[in-house]
Amino acid sequence: MTVRDIIISAVKTAVQVAVAALFAWAVPVLDWLTSAGITVDRSAVEAAAFAIVTGLVTAALNWAGRRWPWVNVILSFGLARSGPTY
Repeated sequence: MTVRDIIISAVKTAVQVAVAALFAWAVPVLDWLTSAGITVDRSAVEAAAFAIVTGLVTAALNWAGRRWPWVNVILSFGLARSGPTY
């Protein structure tokens, strides 16, 4: 594993987490549950949603990167044509 691989991996992970954060924190369902009188621990639900969405986004982007190599170029901001070599 080279330093370049570490940088590429960090950039790709940051992009995936940023995309997941946009979805996980836009949870209008929590507001609906609260308005319906159901007590919800918002931080726990948001943390679980963030973890689940991050995993789904990562899986989808890894699949897309294998199918269409140009996706890896976009996700690494032009640093890589394929995934890291580790």
